[in-house]
Amino acid sequence: MRNLFLSFFLFFFLLGEASAQISKNFTKKKQPIYEIGAGIISLSLPNYPGAQSTTLRTIPFPWVIYRGEYLKADEEGNRVQLIKSEGFEFGVSGGFNFPIKSEENEARNGMPDTDALLGFGPGLIFRYPTEDKLTRLTFGLGLRVNYSVAPGLHFKEQGFVAEPNVKLWHRPSSDSRFTLFSRFSVAFADAKYNDFFYGIEEEFKTEQRKAFDAKSGVVDIGGSLGFSMELTKHLFLFTSGFYSNLTLAANRKSDLVETQHNTGFIFGLSWMFFEKYL
Repeated sequence: MRNLFLSFFLFFFLLGEASAQISKNFTKKKQPIYEIGAGIISLSLPNYPGAQSTTLRTIPFPWVIYRGEYLKADEEGNRVQLIKSEGFEFGVSGGFNFPIKSEENEARNGMPDTDALLGFGPGLIFRYPTEDKLTRLTFGLGLRVNYSVAPGLHFKEQGFVAEPNVKLWHRPSSDSRFTLFSRFSVAFADAKYNDFFYGIEEEFKTEQRKAFDAKSGVVDIGGSLGFSMELTKHLFLFTSGFYSNLTLAANRKSDLVETQHNTGFIFGLSWMFFEKYL
């Protein structure tokens, strides 16, 4: 049951973070009200911010893009337009971290494994006004409460994250098969969230690993750059690379921070099955 729930949440998270990047209707003046498809994505990610170990995972996922009058799930994420404004919208902020197996992370050897961590909460989106249909620029603020999910669907609250971000999408021309996208963000968290990753209790200290009480503050500063390409009318490729910097992280002195520089990549294919115009 837990794996099914986590798979559903991960599908939702991927929907907002990856699949919506690749709609061929990005620059069209008249866009379909919804698009339905499925994809497969490979992710090479550090096991947590500051970890040396990375894990490669390949995951299939469904996706839906919906452009309703008030409810929207498209290139700019999942959101609702509660006020009649072209600039401001309320969105959904999501986060996910896979379970951490301590035996696969040298710095955590001898410590308990961690459960999957998921975050969910509101987001505020401001769209920079422009007449250019080929470019979109948004400024956002995500606010998430995080929960670890133990077997049997036992949830435990694990703190709060605030993440201001800037997102940019650009298509070189209206008939181009390429769309470029990038993201910059800074994550701030309370002590409870940071302790989930970086705290070391007395019973788990060693000669190489000192006891550590995590504090609130910056988690990391991150950026990503990628592109999507229309291979056929219904088949799309998308890829992006990301970099995460922990030199200003509040808990960089924890012995669980093995590196202050993380990199990773995402690569995927997406098929669109159906689109509907009003």
